[in-house]
Amino acid sequence: MRHPQTRSRNQRADRQYREQPRHPDRNRRGSLIPGVRSGGWRDQTTLLAQEAQRLWQDLPMLRVVFSPIGEWDMAPLQRLSHLADVYILCDWRFDPDMFDHMVGGLVAEDRTHNGLEPYSRDGERPVIAVPTEQVQAISGRSEDFGLFNEPAWLPGKQPWCRIVRLTRRIGGLQRPVWLVYIVGNCVEIYQRLFLERGSVPAVLWLQCPLGVDPVRWAKFVSPGGEVGRVFCKARRQPSYVAARRPQPGWQQRVLYQRLLAWNPAWDLTLYALPDAPPERSVGVRRSGGRKVIVDRTPIHPAKLGKDELVILTLEEYRRHRWPEDQVVLNTHRLAGEQAGRGRKRRLETSLLRGKPMNKALQMLEAYCGERGYRRVALTRCGYEDEGPVLGEWQAGAGRVEQITFHCETDGDLLSVGPWALESGAGS
Repeated sequence: MRHPQTRSRNQRADRQYREQPRHPDRNRRGSLIPGVRSGGWRDQTTLLAQEAQRLWQDLPMLRVVFSPIGEWDMAPLQRLSHLADVYILCDWRFDPDMFDHMVGGLVAEDRTHNGLEPYSRDGERPVIAVPTEQVQAISGRSEDFGLFNEPAWLPGKQPWCRIVRLTRRIGGLQRPVWLVYIVGNCVEIYQRLFLERGSVPAVLWLQCPLGVDPVRWAKFVSPGGEVGRVFCKARRQPSYVAARRPQPGWQQRVLYQRLLAWNPAWDLTLYALPDAPPERSVGVRRSGGRKVIVDRTPIHPAKLGKDELVILTLEEYRRHRWPEDQVVLNTHRLAGEQAGRGRKRRLETSLLRGKPMNKALQMLEAYCGERGYRRVALTRCGYEDEGPVLGEWQAGAGRVEQITFHCETDGDLLSVGPWALESGAGS
């Protein structure tokens, strides 16, 4: 017969074991991913693990982009490194093995993803598991909020989190990038990670995920929806919200910058608080034979020189009558325009939108070299954080000698203005 104290201790241990979260892929060492230890911060003694621990503890004080349903969307990491250093993506549809497979491409030493490069130091693995008890402190079981109809990807999983260290390379500049991927309840995570600590992310990224009804998504992020009512009613607000369109009741209603994707259906707009302080950026202007000019007035046919090529979006093209022999549209969706009455020639197109700046500038050089243009006017080129590439372009040589950016928004001015050697009219 067991001693009553021993029986009581065993019963308590059994009860605690039943209450612990289970995972079918957990190995004997307690790891949720092969090669990643999750027994606690003490078990992860590398320098990178120590940095990840400090990052986890200091998250509310850092410049963060928060995406409630992040899928595997790397766009914020490739576009907003001038506004944030940490990117939190939440999604319940990944198990650790799937995540490990997908992140393997990001951290492979021979892979580069549009300027995102793996971080490596003394052979350290750049993927760190956050201790389970710390993730459970900010999130309960995952929740899908009725957004998806995918029975193969059921919610209700126990929360877990991985921190991935990457590098964003922009020309000769390198910026540290931290990806924090959390499987859990995104509403609880936002509430406990930020609001309860008196903080907010710098940017709230609200891209509608694939497979979600846009009407249901709009309700989800509206002031009456699950995510919307949490951040809209808070005293402190994110400085920016990236969304397809603003919702009535959002405090972020100033158009700050348009985020152009290769497919216009995926374009987002960055909206800012009316009293958000202006962002500051310092550029290294390099002397050379080429010029970058910033003009704060909208692009217009009257401003074009006879030897100047103009790159237009479809919306910009439709505003005015343009000299069509000088126009290139950065989209391929032109069926209506190509069939216009009295058109003597087909409109030229070049899909520059959604391309990294290095690639877009190479395409411009090739096009201008074939047609003899030396000056180009446009509103956008490359990703929003790629201004340093312009500094290198000015110091180089090529067919194009001058690029004029017509910056209609504060965000566009922040992206390219610090690297401009001259300012045009309206600056």
